[in-house]
Amino acid sequence: MNRRTAFAVILISSLINPLISAAVNVALPSMGTEFGLSTAALSWVSLSFLLASAALLLPLGRFADLYGQRNVFLTGNLLIALSALGAALAPDGSVLILFRVIQGIGSAMVYGTGMAIVTSLFEPKDRGKMIGINVTAVYLGLTLAPLIGGFLTDSFGWRSIFFTTIPVSMITAILGFWALPKDRKSDRKDPFDLVGTALYIPAITLSVFGFSHLPDIHAAVLLAIGVVLLILFVKQQLKQEHPLLDLRLLFGNKPFALANAAAFINYAATFALTFMLSLLLQYAYELPPRSAGMWLLVPSICMMVTAPLAGKLSDTIDPGIPASIGMTMTGIGLLILTVLPAGFHLNLMLLPMAIIGIGLGLFSSPNTNAIMSGVEKRFLGVASALVSTMRVTGQAVSMGIAALVIHAVLGNSQVTTETLPQFYLAARIILGGSAVICGLGVFASMARIQRKDG
Repeated sequence: MNRRTAFAVILISSLINPLISAAVNVALPSMGTEFGLSTAALSWVSLSFLLASAALLLPLGRFADLYGQRNVFLTGNLLIALSALGAALAPDGSVLILFRVIQGIGSAMVYGTGMAIVTSLFEPKDRGKMIGINVTAVYLGLTLAPLIGGFLTDSFGWRSIFFTTIPVSMITAILGFWALPKDRKSDRKDPFDLVGTALYIPAITLSVFGFSHLPDIHAAVLLAIGVVLLILFVKQQLKQEHPLLDLRLLFGNKPFALANAAAFINYAATFALTFMLSLLLQYAYELPPRSAGMWLLVPSICMMVTAPLAGKLSDTIDPGIPASIGMTMTGIGLLILTVLPAGFHLNLMLLPMAIIGIGLGLFSSPNTNAIMSGVEKRFLGVASALVSTMRVTGQAVSMGIAALVIHAVLGNSQVTTETLPQFYLAARIILGGSAVICGLGVFASMARIQRKDG
């Protein structure tokens, strides 16, 4: 087994999964035009993917720990390829969303195993550096997504995004089958927590689904049921000898818990930004997908450049310091976008988008470093799963907030010249609300800074 080849397989999957998720955002207006989807319905093309990943990440990660990380990782890549084929051939919006759900399941398999495999591949002296490179691959995927998504949509149509995914995921699976180390068989098998899983999946699904469809009375009922199931899940996990998620790790480690909370808040506040700006650029400014993708590169490039430097800085000072500064900058950038007048010159977007990108870079690497360094080595796999869970769940909540606001302001109407004022109002509410959420995240981030006496 060649460790470099095995690591390359993980890097490819770490790059392609966020690329798929974010590239689709640029193509949403084209999908909406072809299928006649309302803006609220269109948000489910992204939200369905994230919701499936969020609901299944922990169960599949735990399943992989018990029955083989390699097999789950390879199956996840194959599932992504097959679902991409289904999405590319989808005859209507409902079928497209169905295959996006299946893609989300495949991504959960990859998210829940990739970091754990990296951890097992390298000795402790090299592990931190390799984890950092893996995080950079995620940022690279996010950076390339608007450009690649815009280029493919503009040149070949939105279906080409999914067709391009197929060979990449297949090659990853084939290389992984050859290069990844085989799972070690153990005589001792802890039981899989079926009760916890049965509570967790509907708890996450109903909570996010219900939240995104408020103020509808049926949605409120679903949200309430989801919250009750989540409470029951927490109680069940605390009593379980072999839990799906060892919650005692969170309750007994305040800095670790706050760093995870800050990660969730960060993604909940910022992920829908690409979705909203993509719609704004293509509907209000009538830019083609390729040009919209170029504009959306600004925060991604700033984030990718800043993140490695911030990660290195967090090795010498408390990670909470750059992370808190980063989230503050992100909130400021969102506020600037919120107060820009309708029909503003596009160049005015450059500064706030750059501020947001730098803020995200300053936050993400140090915060990930704090999470991975905040637990004993025997809990590195749990920490990795929680990082992914906070990211994906936060992204799903972010899209849920966007869908909620759009539905409340626009209803089931599509964005047209007549409904542009309502769309601008929805955008301001979403961006302003995201800035407020960032403010809450700053407090969570600063609260875990280790203060030195004297």
